[in-house]
Amino acid sequence: MNAREQARSSTAEGTQGTSDPEEIRDDIKRTRDDLGETVTALVEKTDVKQQAQRIAQENPMPLALAGTFGAGFLLGRLLSR
Repeated sequence: MNAREQARSSTAEGTQGTSDPEEIRDDIKRTRDDLGETVTALVEKTDVKQQAQRIAQENPMPLALAGTFGAGFLLGRLLSR
């Protein structure tokens, strides 16, 4: 169990049965923050353009090869006329 899960677990256990409004507000704030982080992570994972850019930056070789192939193809077409 990582630190976030432990904090979430202890928070859930710690606020059960409590009627202290401040503890309840803190729990709600933590839950909203966690939800915000989750939504942000999901948006990043589903952003296809961002994922493609990240992959191209991590491994530029396929992009370079595709560009070289495309340039060679166009040059071949122009010279064969």
